[in-house]
Amino acid sequence: MRIALYAIFSLLLINLQAASDGLAWQLPKGWRLTKSTQQLKVFSCGEQVGAPELLVMSYELKAKSVSKNVNLWRRSLGKQPLKDVLKATAIWRCDLGELRVYKDFNKDKMLAGTFLVHKGRLMTFYLSGKIDFIMDLIPQYKSFVESLHFDPLELTRLKNLKESVKRGDQEAMYKLAEIYLEGRLLETRPDLALSLLELAGKEARAQYLLGKMYLHGEGVIQDDQKALEYFRKASLAGSLDGQLSLAEMSFSGRGMEKNPQLAIRYLLQASERGSDEANYRLAKTMVSVGEYKKATSFLSIAAAKGHLESMVELGVFYVRGRGV
Repeated sequence: MRIALYAIFSLLLINLQAASDGLAWQLPKGWRLTKSTQQLKVFSCGEQVGAPELLVMSYELKAKSVSKNVNLWRRSLGKQPLKDVLKATAIWRCDLGELRVYKDFNKDKMLAGTFLVHKGRLMTFYLSGKIDFIMDLIPQYKSFVESLHFDPLELTRLKNLKESVKRGDQEAMYKLAEIYLEGRLLETRPDLALSLLELAGKEARAQYLLGKMYLHGEGVIQDDQKALEYFRKASLAGSLDGQLSLAEMSFSGRGMEKNPQLAIRYLLQASERGSDEANYRLAKTMVSVGEYKKATSFLSIAAAKGHLESMVELGVFYVRGRGV
């Protein structure tokens, strides 16, 4: 255990410099990390075939202007220089300053990009993919780049968590793993997250996150069976997220035969433990079989506790006179 902790902590120290600039962001819901190196992060922006990718790149400034730096980088990759970099289609703002936005069409693909100079480095954020998909994601992309900020408190928290990991604190291990998985900092590292979660032992949150990694293939080979195994462990350890994931897999048949009755049982158990999300999903299930009164009951419980989606759905029920 101590040897493993020492090895991981050594890697954490190596990567501390990568996050020392404190650059942080908020990923839109559904986006997930698919590749990570010191200078490049790639996020998938959807589950469908041909879904766009968000590429986040960081490299040292070698010229005085943004456009010259971008073109130096493009030439190093064997690409033609961009002639219209200075003619940005829009200027967006974040806490760190102005972001130049441009669009680059190439047959049926489009590239939306922004540039940001930060701490002597040029940061580039590219949304690349088929035009139709890109256009649908522009609002989320704008939200992402506008969320860029310098967060010294996040750095302090990161440093404290690393110190706690060094002391063998299992709660700190899964909390630090979440930071690596969420892509909030430049040092996103699913490999380190995996090692930390495996060391975190039987912590419910750690088991759930391991299941999530295997379900989506984040930093590991995608494996429904392993995901199911970890979700079961998480659920037994008290994780509501683990229980909700078991319900979802039972409905979809991932890693097992489709079993709607088992899925409903998982949701009912989560509902009894106070999960608003479980009540919302139970309501949607009841709607699918025409049981609007039961759906109204579940929605009312969740809405009373401020669950936004349930409040909206319940409002629709009243407007349409369903189950009320």
